[in-house]
Amino acid sequence: AQQQAAQGQQQQPQLTPQQHQQQQQQQAALLQNEQQQRRLNQLINEAQGAYNQGRREQAQQLANQVLQMAPGHLGALRMLIAIAREMNDLKAAEQLLQRALSIHPNNDELLFDSAIFLEQAQKPLLAEQQLARVVSINPQNFQAQVAYGRMKQRRGNMAQAEYHLRQAHFLNSAAPDVCVNLGNALTNMGRWEEAEHFFRFVLSLDTENFPGYLGLAKLE
Repeated sequence: AQQQAAQGQQQQPQLTPQQHQQQQQQQAALLQNEQQQRRLNQLINEAQGAYNQGRREQAQQLANQVLQMAPGHLGALRMLIAIAREMNDLKAAEQLLQRALSIHPNNDELLFDSAIFLEQAQKPLLAEQQLARVVSINPQNFQAQVAYGRMKQRRGNMAQAEYHLRQAHFLNSAAPDVCVNLGNALTNMGRWEEAEHFFRFVLSLDTENFPGYLGLAKLE
C-alpha cells in the first residue's frame, strides 16, 4: 500500500514555478472576492437596518459605499431611489433610476420603482405604461398588480381593474385593501353579490375595517 501511495505521488504532475505562482494568484483572488462579498453583505444589511429605523442619511452613506465596491448593486440602487423619492428629490430619483435601468433594463422591481416615480412626478400615462410592462414581465409581482388595478379603477376601467386586483388577490388573499378595491370595482359594475363576498371577507380578516363596512353599507 505504501508502494502504491508512493507511485501515486510520483505520478502527480509537478507544477512549474510559473504555474505555482498562477495557482497562488487565483487562490488569493478567490479569497479577496469572498472577503469583498462578505463586506458587501455586511454594508447592505447595515444600510437596510438604518433605513428601517428611519436613519436615512446613514442608510444613504452605507448604500453609496456599497456602490463604490459594486456599481451595479441592485439593492443599494433601489434604496437610494426610495430615499430620494421620500425626500421629494425627483431629479436625484430620476438620475438613479436611469442609472439602475441601464444596468438592469428588465428588472421588474426597478420598473415598478420607475412607475411609482412617474406617478409621483405627475406623469400618469407613462406610469401606466411602465406598470403594464412590469406585470407582463412578472405577473407574480403583487405590488404591481395592485397598483395597476387601482390605476385602472381610477380611470373608470372596472373590467381591467377587476382582472388585476383578482391577480393580486390570488397572490395574497389576506390583503384587506385588495379585497376592498375589488368589492368597489364589482359594486360599480353592478355585481353586488360578488362585491358583498369581498367586503364580508375583509371584515372576517379585520372586524374594524372601516372601508369594508362602508362598502357593505353602500349595498344595503
